[in-house]
Amino acid sequence: MIPNRFVYLDFLRFAFALIIFFGHARSFLVLEKAELAVDYFFILSGFVLTHAYHDRLSTPGFFSRFARDRIARLYPLHLVTLIILMFMNIWFLETTNGQWLEHGWSYQDGRIYTLSLNLVLLNNVGLTPEGPSWNAPAWSISVELWANLLLVILAITLRRFFVYICIIIFLFCYLILFVNIGSLGDFYRNTGIFNTGILRGLAGMAAGILSYAAYKKLIPIVQSRRSIITATALALVAMQFWLMAGGAHFSKSDFLIVPASGITVIAVALAESLRKRSKIDAALEWLGECSYSIYMIHWPVLVFINYFLIYAWGIGVDINHPVHFICITILVIVASRLSFNFIEKPGKKLIKSMKR
Repeated sequence: MIPNRFVYLDFLRFAFALIIFFGHARSFLVLEKAELAVDYFFILSGFVLTHAYHDRLSTPGFFSRFARDRIARLYPLHLVTLIILMFMNIWFLETTNGQWLEHGWSYQDGRIYTLSLNLVLLNNVGLTPEGPSWNAPAWSISVELWANLLLVILAITLRRFFVYICIIIFLFCYLILFVNIGSLGDFYRNTGIFNTGILRGLAGMAAGILSYAAYKKLIPIVQSRRSIITATALALVAMQFWLMAGGAHFSKSDFLIVPASGITVIAVALAESLRKRSKIDAALEWLGECSYSIYMIHWPVLVFINYFLIYAWGIGVDINHPVHFICITILVIVASRLSFNFIEKPGKKLIKSMKR
């Protein structure tokens, strides 16, 4: 049976959001290639959105509803974190008597041009070749929104051929990245007319759509193989962590995360489809709901700790100290849950209630 919500996949998103946070914090728990978790996010996004919307493509007014839903999901928290960082820029300027959070301080923060791009989620579509700006993790939110809209336009207009289009997008985008960049760690560079972030987003979401198509084909076949599927899913999740930890050391090994993530999503989804709901689901769902907030909130928290507490005020916070870092992690999770309850949910409800 296909579940309404893939709780285990959402929990993995929570775990990978923490990996991104650990990487940006440069803590003792940092994984060598933590940035590869973002490619899992793109693939999972393609999978989950296909699951949620594929039966509604032909309904009247679908595109406008889909666009509104995606903006409602992504924009409120993005806007709030942007406002927080605007406030932090002004506060830091006053605290340090004239220093801005820019020019290497915090990913070129404080510039009117990049602020304008962030306000309309154009912060990573090829217009900022100097690097990420303001809330640095939001580069992938910009990519996700515009890639979502492009793919759904293709799905509506070329529905009969959409799977083949996704195969072409998947191969084309990853081929450009493989040949010209050789790494998935690059997300803002322009290579010819293409932006590496957009290429990663489109390719990852196309991979997620193809993963969902494979999942639907496999469900009738694996009904009696629950233990094998569960063991396979666990092994693939372990492989994901191994790759993010830098376990593969050969040239262009980053790209292994793509098939690994796609197959992991399929295997975990299959395992979830073959099991009965358990008492642990509520806890996993609670944590999964925090994943987007963790991804967005952790950056302002780290800016505050590094630039205010440590640099400006000289408070002895040591991110590499296990006790300090555990406290910071708890703070991020608590702040993320509060932002989910008081920013994400009401913001989403407000935007979705607006008339078209």
